[in-house]
Amino acid sequence: MLVKEAGAEVSPLAQGLDYYSIRSYVGLQRELGDRLGQYLLNITRYRSPVMPPAGPNATYVIAHGDYDMPPDFCLAVAEVFIARGLTPMLLGPDNREVAEALETAGIAHQVVGDIDKTGLDAATEIIRAARFGIYRVDANCSPDAFLALGIAIGLNRPWLLISREGALLPADVRGLSGLEFRSYAELSKQFPQRFSDFLERYG
Repeated sequence: MLVKEAGAEVSPLAQGLDYYSIRSYVGLQRELGDRLGQYLLNITRYRSPVMPPAGPNATYVIAHGDYDMPPDFCLAVAEVFIARGLTPMLLGPDNREVAEALETAGIAHQVVGDIDKTGLDAATEIIRAARFGIYRVDANCSPDAFLALGIAIGLNRPWLLISREGALLPADVRGLSGLEFRSYAELSKQFPQRFSDFLERYG
């Protein structure tokens, strides 16, 4: 069951899902009971979709968060995996510039929104089937990046967190292991060195 504060932004991936908008916690206590009964009834009718087998396959997810020059971020990450024959799956609300940058660099890729499914279903399927995911977690990133990370954690899929050095991070991801970078040139150099064990295992 999804709840959100009345003025909170809804992730584009979650558009169309039913949620309860909190106007006050007193109202939440009073009104959630009826919704909870309907929610429990729907659970008994739910049939989970057929999913592809969990990774690894030849893809990995990049959730760039539509923040801080996404083309530069995605190029710095994707260049590391060219020699490994892995295809980046771009997850974010706007991937036109990123796709153009990767095409110019000759890096084959796929955009999650190009798949003939709803955004959330497509993202879930791709995250599950990919070898791993790379998630930008600066606080100003789009909510899609954090929703995708939550899906990866829920599906027990490998993930790497990346943020700009000194950036504010949401409380939920503070303390988790991640890579901080000062520049995109530094990121492309740091990335394989810092996560060599991870890359050997999943890349």
